[in-house]
Amino acid sequence: MTLPVLLYQPGTHGNFLTRCLSISSGVEQDFDLYLNKIGAHANTGFIKLVDHIHPLDYNGKDAWIYINFRQSDLYLLNWHFYKAASEFGLDLLDVKSFMDFVPFVESNLEHGIVKGGLENQLNIFKDLGQTGLREMFKLWFKENHGMLEVQQQDHKKFTINNEFCFEWFYNYDNFKQNLIQLLKDLGKEYCRDIEHHWQDFINRKQQIIESKIEVERAMECFRSNACMDISKFCIYQQAYLDHLVEQYLGYEIEIWENGYPQNMRNYKPVQATID
Repeated sequence: MTLPVLLYQPGTHGNFLTRCLSISSGVEQDFDLYLNKIGAHANTGFIKLVDHIHPLDYNGKDAWIYINFRQSDLYLLNWHFYKAASEFGLDLLDVKSFMDFVPFVESNLEHGIVKGGLENQLNIFKDLGQTGLREMFKLWFKENHGMLEVQQQDHKKFTINNEFCFEWFYNYDNFKQNLIQLLKDLGKEYCRDIEHHWQDFINRKQQIIESKIEVERAMECFRSNACMDISKFCIYQQAYLDHLVEQYLGYEIEIWENGYPQNMRNYKPVQATID
């Protein structure tokens, strides 16, 4: 029997959603989603209600549903891809230099993300040190770039009948409500609670969630010219903060008065000149 197709980009939690559909409907017994794996890729032999496929691997034209994401989702999505979805365990919050990418690239030259342009990006920015690393990360958050650009191509290529929003995964009420609706569309009922799976899912992402909240709080301090110590922000957080500030100001930052700030009261960006 042909199953409805769930299309999802790597890092957008398609494996997790597929397993929750099967478990909550009762067609599959409860099981450990993370057994012996970094990401939710274990127990591939479970009974499925949908065929979850990456767009690059799908030869058809129609999709029952697509996991859709927005620009504001990229902070969590990028982290999840490198940390778990790719199963290489590269934590972007720990990346301090381009050298942290070297083992990942050298041992995975045939991996899609490496062949898809990561190595070229590293070569473009690596000679600029931490400034270049910050700029590369910042580029990942921009509109019409990277994963957002790929998603736009997906929407042009495929006929997508339903969308499941990436942000719903991070609020249990939203996740459960929309999971129940998907089950109804599949002719199934929600008969087994999966809150413990959702909580495990969130617990594994708590550090990245909290780090995003910190950056958003720093952005509020920038708007109000308030003090906040950001001296412990990692490069990934700094890049996201710069992105948010650029969105707010409407221009690209070139430098900061007195160097990169340690406190938001001293975050004084200088607009990049146009050649």
